[in-house]
Formats: sequence, structure tokens, C-alpha cells
Amino acid sequence: MGSGAYGVVKLAQCRDSKKKVAMKIYQKFKLNDAMKRKALQRELKCMQKLDRHPNVLKLIESYETAKEIVLIIEFVNGGNLH
Repeated sequence: MGSGAYGVVKLAQCRDSKKKVAMKIYQKFKLNDAMKRKALQRELKCMQKLDRHPNVLKLIESYETAKEIVLIIEFVNGGNLH
């Protein structure tokens, strides 16, 4: 779906509900300094705090592997949110 300075966004489907979701995948090696890691932490905290706001994409889940940090986010069809 897209890419940025630290990772990529891919379209996926939940196994249980069959709903489409966006997977924001950050490669840990690209988060190689404290400023980049703090930016990701801020993004995650903001999404958690704004979870109930009707105009903000919902964070469904987040997890970490040895090489990646993954955010599972509500998918909204219809183009760029810019």
C-alpha cells in the first residue's frame, strides 16, 4: 500500500473476522537512533489514547518480533488520508 522512511504498510485480512486491515511494519534496523525509536513510541501512545475518537484510525493490535515492530490498524478504503 505504501512505504515511508522507517517501514512499509501492507494490506492484510484478519483470520477470524475476515476484515481488511493495514499492517504498518517497521524494520528495527531502520530505527537505529533514539529519536526514531521515540517517534515510533509517540505514534503508538497517541493511537492508544485516541482509540475512541471517531475520526482517527483504530489501532487493533501491535506486536514485536526479533526484526520488526508491527502495528495492525483499521483499514479505510478510498485513497490517501492526506
